[in-house]
Amino acid sequence: IRQLKVADGEMFTDADIKAAAKVCILGQTVVDYLFPDGSDPIGKVVRFNSIPFRVVGVLQKKGYNSMGMDQDDLVLAPYTTIMKRVLAIDYLQMLFASGQLLSLMAVIFFVYHAFRLQGVSYGQLTALGVMLYTSAAYTPLPGASGAQEGVFALYFAQVFPDGIRLMALLLWRFFTYYLSLIVGAVITLGHGIHSARRRHSLDKGT
Repeated sequence: IRQLKVADGEMFTDADIKAAAKVCILGQTVVDYLFPDGSDPIGKVVRFNSIPFRVVGVLQKKGYNSMGMDQDDLVLAPYTTIMKRVLAIDYLQMLFASGQLLSLMAVIFFVYHAFRLQGVSYGQLTALGVMLYTSAAYTPLPGASGAQEGVFALYFAQVFPDGIRLMALLLWRFFTYYLSLIVGAVITLGHGIHSARRRHSLDKGT
């Protein structure tokens, strides 16, 4: 782990992290690029992705490492600031992602019981679901099209009887792919509009 020390100014504080403050610390290469006249960057405002950051410190110069990489060509900011203001990621989005993952694991269980089947536990169905998604995870097709259907038919051959296996596959695929596409598109659109409005209001408040 690189030991980074501030040569001028100060490191951002816990309060900056909690508040997702728009503050940053610059490496010397970045300072030389942004302030070629040699002026003091501390207290100045620089923009990254159109978001203003106040410079609170400059890192001690380290030079190039053994791989030839410039260790001074970097900008540091509180991780909360990067998440909320640069990447526009908030807790609602993370909760949605977690819920989506849990729902994928639960769909097979609900499809199984929708046909009033018994004899296979939730744990067994979940284990088969994990194997299914893991097996098809690296298929370079939208939604792993074709691969997941084939793996489903293979892994769940003994779970769903012949007479309802195709219907179970179609019902499972609708809930795990097509429905999530529709819901995801609506949520992403709404979140994008909300993030754009929030960024606009934050810029107006600076």
